[in-house]
Amino acid sequence: MSYTSKVFFLLTNIVKIISESEYASLIQAYAMNKMPDKAVEVLHEMRSGKSGIAIRPGLSSYTAAMMAALNNQDWNQVIHINAMMQESSINPSSATLQCVLLANMKLDNNEKSVCAIEDAIKFRTAIDADTFMLCATILLPKLHGGGNLQLIRNNMRNLSEKSPDLSEAAMELSKTLRECHVQDERRAISLKSKVLLQQKREQLWREALIQAMKLSKQM
Repeated sequence: MSYTSKVFFLLTNIVKIISESEYASLIQAYAMNKMPDKAVEVLHEMRSGKSGIAIRPGLSSYTAAMMAALNNQDWNQVIHINAMMQESSINPSSATLQCVLLANMKLDNNEKSVCAIEDAIKFRTAIDADTFMLCATILLPKLHGGGNLQLIRNNMRNLSEKSPDLSEAAMELSKTLRECHVQDERRAISLKSKVLLQQKREQLWREALIQAMKLSKQM
């Protein structure tokens, strides 16, 4: 019996871990203790069920495993775990998207990064400011403004003036980014308004990403 199998036996028969999120916490614990191989082994044990585990990995487990591989600078492992997640028909999150993009950037694989962004758009992945900025460095390498939202907007206005054929797409993105900033600055006053505000932010950042993809393909 492997080390991880023994851990599984202990957790399921003594500690009684019963949820997928708790296994994700185990993966995170291995990662924090600089044991990335064990973290990935947990994921494989969950996928195979060989240790008698009925719980299969979900988004939280795959995310934890990908972040463990990313922290270990094992870029190919990140891509491999993402492929396993896709095989399990689990849609990407902003966290897994960032892991994949960072790994592909290290592997100098821009084409696969663009494909990952297209998948995120297709599956309506929740997008936030940080995720958009990372995507922008790939889609708009000369215009992303180093992660500064105001610089991106300034670059969009300059592009609109210098390239009439790109003016409409550039100004459209600039306006959406302004609205993203406005919504990010707002503060919710209740739990309900907090949920609605978060949904509005994700919708706007996703729209900005769609527009950045559109502009990228026109350039």
